[in-house]
Amino acid sequence: MSATRTRAPAESSPSIALKRSQRGWKNPTRSAVASPNAPPTLRGRLAQMPFAHPYKGDGVRICRVEAITNLEQSFAEAQPRALIQMATGAGKTLTACAFTYRLIKHAGARNVLFLVDRANLGRQALAEFHQFVTPDTGRKFTELYNVQHLTSNQLDPVARVTICTIQRLYAILRQFAFVFLKCIPQGANNTRRQACRHTSGTNVLPPPISLELTPL
Repeated sequence: MSATRTRAPAESSPSIALKRSQRGWKNPTRSAVASPNAPPTLRGRLAQMPFAHPYKGDGVRICRVEAITNLEQSFAEAQPRALIQMATGAGKTLTACAFTYRLIKHAGARNVLFLVDRANLGRQALAEFHQFVTPDTGRKFTELYNVQHLTSNQLDPVARVTICTIQRLYAILRQFAFVFLKCIPQGANNTRRQACRHTSGTNVLPPPISLELTPL
């Protein structure tokens, strides 16, 4: 399956590679309606989110604003697979935190899986979620929603975000609405290969969102 990719420096737009042929994905069963007037399906809420709740990004670096804006537009157009590619220090994990908050609050996603290929990346992601301050409430993400760093195969039923290594992925992948995949370039292809080995041939699994360093 082919995808169009563009590259940009750290201070400009991140690249988002979209696989347009993945239109057959089904709505995840575990989602929650964001408001009484929201569409009844996750896809419907994603289609409305860029217009009903546009991301302002006040005080946020332009590359992260453009990443979230373009990502939400791709989901609104029923393009469920995306790649966010940024340079070191551009804020890939912060971008994921901000978008995860919007998925839960505005799209009604009940749970999100943040997938990493290194244990230390999982610890870093957990720290970022603990530090992330939601822009509309001024409260920290973890004051509003539970975040679980999975160190066993036991899922926290009330966790809205679960951080997991790929080694623990296989038995639990079907339970999540979205997947963030953070990896270093050397491990990117291998990590995707392992994940795709367990997702090929089905259209009911969640769409992955990859976070990578921009190649030099």
